Amino acid sequence: MNDINTEQIITEEETPNLPGWQVAVWAAEDRKATNIRVLDLTEVTTFADTFVICTASNSRQAQAITDAIQQALKKQGEHAISIEGYEQGEWILSDYADLIIHVFSEKARDFYDLDRLWRQAKVLEVPPNPDQRDDRPFSMSPAAALPPTTQPDPDASREE
Repeated sequence: MNDINTEQIITEEETPNLPGWQVAVWAAEDRKATNIRVLDLTEVTTFADTFVICTASNSRQAQAITDAIQQALKKQGEHAISIEGYEQGEWILSDYADLIIHVFSEKARDFYDLDRLWRQAKVLEVPPNPDQRDDRPFSMSPAAALPPTTQPDPDASREE
């Protein structure tokens, strides 16, 4: 008979559950979303606890931000109930029940102005992501940080 309690087994991939909004913000930051705000709606409405609102510079970036958030939350066992506006990319709304994520183009964010509409909500501070390194310039990939390799000059073998 097996006496091992499977609830006590911890896998290597298991991580502490962070608030979904925090995971979403870190994923959005990773995809260079701007003007990120987190609104605590618990004392304002009952249909959601938290809004994450951010801005993308174009529709492709809005889709990439949404994809990154979806993947990050999926790792925590969170799945979107629905995602609206993905194809157009002007305002992508992802519904995770108590967490609603809004990824806007600059024009749509100015037009709908959710920050003003929900101004009575408390703004939450986001702790820094411990996995995000600020010691590299934005355009530098991890491979670019490696020293250059010496490659033979293809023109050196030609006879002139």
